[in-house]
Amino acid sequence: MASATFINPELTNPTDPTQRGNAAAGVPDKTFSAGLDWDTPWVRGLALNGRVIHTGSAYLTTANTLSFPGWTRLDIGARYTTTALTGKPVTFRANIENVTGETYWLTTGTYVTVGAPRTYLLSAAFDF
Repeated sequence: MASATFINPELTNPTDPTQRGNAAAGVPDKTFSAGLDWDTPWVRGLALNGRVIHTGSAYLTTANTLSFPGWTRLDIGARYTTTALTGKPVTFRANIENVTGETYWLTTGTYVTVGAPRTYLLSAAFDF
């Protein structure tokens, strides 16, 4: 799966006329995402996955005096589904988000937070 978004976040009718033509706060001009989920042929029930996310730079305010740089994040993982333990489907997942340890800012409007550091996730889902 893949997606791309291109936006021209230009202010056309701002409250402050001196900001006409500036970019809207917290709106990157481009975002990209691509993911792959692959069922391996050598182990039944095992799937590997990966995802790349890119977000372009964005301004903190409509005055466009402070911007946050764009960022790219890589995530990888694996999933294994079996019925051997309970006779019913059990799915185990292991994922690493932000594999490279990228430092980045998440922005929405004038709300800003630090992006998550490298994160390890383990889960199990039991059908019954």
